[in-house]
Amino acid sequence: MKTQIARERNLTLNKYADPTEGAREGLTVAEAEEIASIDWRDLIVTDEDGRSATLGEVVALKDAALECIEISETGGIDQWPGRFVSAPGETPDWDTPRDVDVDWRGFRAAVEAALEQ
Repeated sequence: MKTQIARERNLTLNKYADPTEGAREGLTVAEAEEIASIDWRDLIVTDEDGRSATLGEVVALKDAALECIEISETGGIDQWPGRFVSAPGETPDWDTPRDVDVDWRGFRAAVEAALEQ
């Protein structure tokens, strides 16, 4: 990954322009990783019947399926039987999300709070 090489060689990184933000040059590795990560609330959850919603919506609605989530040591989803989790625009599969860093901060607490009610 480019960030690993930049970190090892103490280099800065550049970002191409996209629909929401212009190009940026001279980013630190930390800045680049923050830009490249996706918030867990924006991940897409697809059930076995093909119905989809964002993970943020599923947690906010206190969906009963939350009880089946196995949360990893890093605070992300380790397993969720009957559900696929993917990045927006990515085809859901058993190993998604791929090639995207997910910011899982607050996810465990949000799921725990949803299950308490």
